[in-house]
Amino acid sequence: RLVLKNRNILAISLVMMVGAGGRGGGVNDLYLVPWMRTELLLSPWTAAFAKSVQQVGGIVGPLGFGWLSDRLSRTHVLQASLVLSAFGSWLVAVQDGAQVPLFIALAVYGAFTHSRMPLTQALIADSVTEEQLDAAFSIFYTIGFISTPFWAILTGALMARYNFEVAFSVLAVSYLLGVVLMFHTGYEHSCTVRSQQFTDPRRLARPLDQGRPVIAAHCGTCAFFDPENYYPRFVEMMHRYDNLYGDTAVMASLIRWTSLGRLSRENEMLRGRILHGSDYPMLPSRLPFLGRTGLFPPERRNPLDLDFRIKQSFDFGPGYGSRILVNRGGSFPVGKIDVPEGDLDPPGPSPARCFELGASIGRFFAQSPYKVALIGSSSWSHAFLTPKFHGLWPDVDSDKARYAELAAGDLEAWRDIPLSEIELCGQQEMLNWMCLAGAMQELGKKPTHTEFVETYVFNSCKVIAIFE
Repeated sequence: RLVLKNRNILAISLVMMVGAGGRGGGVNDLYLVPWMRTELLLSPWTAAFAKSVQQVGGIVGPLGFGWLSDRLSRTHVLQASLVLSAFGSWLVAVQDGAQVPLFIALAVYGAFTHSRMPLTQALIADSVTEEQLDAAFSIFYTIGFISTPFWAILTGALMARYNFEVAFSVLAVSYLLGVVLMFHTGYEHSCTVRSQQFTDPRRLARPLDQGRPVIAAHCGTCAFFDPENYYPRFVEMMHRYDNLYGDTAVMASLIRWTSLGRLSRENEMLRGRILHGSDYPMLPSRLPFLGRTGLFPPERRNPLDLDFRIKQSFDFGPGYGSRILVNRGGSFPVGKIDVPEGDLDPPGPSPARCFELGASIGRFFAQSPYKVALIGSSSWSHAFLTPKFHGLWPDVDSDKARYAELAAGDLEAWRDIPLSEIELCGQQEMLNWMCLAGAMQELGKKPTHTEFVETYVFNSCKVIAIFE
């Protein structure tokens, strides 16, 4: 029942009905060889070779599209394959018997049309939980292949009444209908997700009830064409929990351009907990905000600067922005660290919180049947993050003090370090090590080998430690 209510499953299954409803050209592949023999007057051997060329394309195409879909958006790659399938079908339809163009057209047709099946199957697997897979694929195949008899009758009737070109032109148009269907699936458009229901801000209640600060990306907003808008639920949760924050990532894009104005009209209490986020490489759109930025804003050459300029033009309170943004992503002005409090970044997690997180991770894996290696991978003090030395060298003395505690196995001392000291010493990345220290302390592990590589000329000191 849950699978039947999943609109993504139904939309993806309907995509399988286009293009003769099946793998490749579906049932219409049956008409290819008779067409080549009777209308193009090819010999049996030539027709068989042409059909083999199509099958080879049907092997290469899915491999290429599958590789792309694993690295890009599955939905967008499937849409591209449907458009190209329409082109390939039309290319076959207009052939006049010349062998080389025919072979090329069939190879293209096979490569594009055979990609639709594995791409739709991958989307089905991404849309449900593991327990729902069997039911989802049952619905997928039932809906997808139920149109096969219809296509057999329609293609045959069109060929009998008109000709092969008309029949396959209709087939080409059907692929374009599949593209339209795919525009109506999902609310997360940059990657695949198991279920869009997990994007509901109400699902944050459990960690919020524990008193932990939580940041809701995008503030629950959706694209203008999405069927669901979670923004009202985000506002509801913001009024219920003082420890909930929101960020403005992707809100300067064309598909969510109304979100910033709506958010800036909320009360001051809510706007004071809005943080800056860019969602790069999703780029901002200048067109909807020309009245705020002008035709040629100086930030137009850098998408991150332009994104911040757009969002800063709305009223999100004095805390919106950060030290990094004030300095345009560069280092601190030489000798100057007295940036106004309202312009600072939202605070990062304290060493104590990182220590507790690591302890929880250690307890979890201690009870698991797996062999696990926990790794704290990052440098310690960074020169460009250490304003007291004007960004010229890292805080070597502080690193040495932390290293002495590590070598002595006194990991407990790390938990009590104030976050302000970590920031002053440029040791923000060392917070990863705090998580590792919490896990090792929880498991009773001590370092068996340590090394410290000191530097005043490179960006950061390096530390190696092995716990057994």
